[in-house]
Parts: sequence; C-alpha cells; structure tokens
Amino acid sequence: MMADGIYGPEAVKVLGSMVPPFGVTIALILSKVLHRPIFKLSEEDNIKVAFPMGVCMITEGVIPIAMNDFFRTVICTALGDAVCGAIAFSMGVESMVPSGGVFVIPAMTNPLWAVIALLAGSLVTGVLLVIIKRPLKPEEIDDLGMEEDEEEQEVDLSGFSLS
Repeated sequence: MMADGIYGPEAVKVLGSMVPPFGVTIALILSKVLHRPIFKLSEEDNIKVAFPMGVCMITEGVIPIAMNDFFRTVICTALGDAVCGAIAFSMGVESMVPSGGVFVIPAMTNPLWAVIALLAGSLVTGVLLVIIKRPLKPEEIDDLGMEEDEEEQEVDLSGFSLS
C-alpha cells in the first residue's frame, strides 16, 4: 500500500518475496555441509536457478521445489517470511520502490535492517527445511535419469478440424 506515506508493507513485500529462494538455497548448502540429502538432483538444479531469480524478487523459482514437498516447504517459507516481515516492519524499514529485489534495498529506509530481516528470514526458512524435510535415500536422490528415459511421443493433428 503506497498511499498516505505508508511504505512499510511495501518493504515487507519486497523482502518477503526474496526469502523463499534464499531460504531453499541456504537449505541446500546446509544439507550438503551436514551430509543430509533433502533435495533430489533435479531440485538442486531448480535451486541453482531459483537463487538468481530471487535476487531479482522472482519467487516462482521455488515452485518446483515446493510442489515436491508442498506442506513442509510452505510451512518453512511462511515462517521465514513472518520473521523477515516482523523484523523489517518493527525496525521501520520502508520502500518507496514497489519491486526490484536486492537492487532496491539501498533505496529503502533503514537498509541495514532490511538486510538483517532478509538474512534472518532466509536462515529460518533454510534451517527449518533441513530439520523437517525427510532425508532422501541414495536411490531417491538421482532422479535425472528418469527424465532422459522418457521418449517424446509424436502427436498427429492431421485429422483435427475446427469446422
């Protein structure tokens, strides 16, 4: 809501949209460090794309990860977003710029608190994902081979007519 000089919710929106991609990236790094695999190889590839998208405030890169473990992923990202929003809002972080990801943080009021809120929310998301996601068995991790085995089928549209 960018009316009447109220810019706090805008900052929470900008920061909150970056928490899920940053959080799943932190979860991937922590899972590698702790030798606790929680992501399939295809999900790891998606996270490598989701992170730079998140830098630009594009949260949709997390959708493929969330769809594989919807309940746990949504809980973790929602809690991380709540922490981020609570810190940003309580510390008076405001954004007159409606979008732009990390590139608009310098234009926010209290940009240091914006960064702290973003990092805290992302850490909460990442740590919670590592804690509550079920560790994968070795045979569950490599799912890339399944995609290569599937053959694309030809579709015959020669008999199709709109009349």
